[in-house]
Amino acid sequence: MPGWAYETIYIHLDQSANASKNFVIGNRVPGSVVAGLNAHADVLIEGFTYT
Repeated sequence: MPGWAYETIYIHLDQSANASKNFVIGNRVPGSVVAGLNAHADVLIEGFTYT
């Protein structure tokens, strides 16, 4: 049955990297690595959809 709906999406990301991680750099492009990296992200997406 067609109609409006209210959607809520919650995303929680938690990643970490330390000196023992192996990072691959392709095509000989120089890069940098940060040891002891901790990344946290919380995202809340809300909105109306119509079906």
